[in-house]
Amino acid sequence: MQSKTTAKDGGSADFVGNKNRPTKMVMQSSSSAKVIRTVAATALICAALSLGGCFVYKVDVQQGNDITAQMVAQLEIGMTKREVVRIVGYPLINDPFHKDRWDYYYSKRDGKTGETEQQRASLKFTDEVLSEITSSF
Repeated sequence: MQSKTTAKDGGSADFVGNKNRPTKMVMQSSSSAKVIRTVAATALICAALSLGGCFVYKVDVQQGNDITAQMVAQLEIGMTKREVVRIVGYPLINDPFHKDRWDYYYSKRDGKTGETEQQRASLKFTDEVLSEITSSF
């Protein structure tokens, strides 16, 4: 059994089922409303797809010990390992083959340009005292 009612937007609704208990309500809207919804949905999908790849953010990548030229300038031949640690910190990797050499390496890749900046410093110790400083500063 079916009954009809009129909706506010000019469309009509069909009730399918028993008059006391409708089981399904189907809205039939005007054709202009369908066209507007279709155009709006298409515009949203096109906007989402076109803007999806425009906003890619690449992060700056920093690796190693961040050592500055000022830190290297503070180092002096004859300093103990403890004094060196206070200025530049411990190296990230201990070389098992050269216990008396500390290598500091710093690399930074710019996310926008892709350019890589590298800095190196190598400190050699003799009898727990700084004996040689080699750096890229």
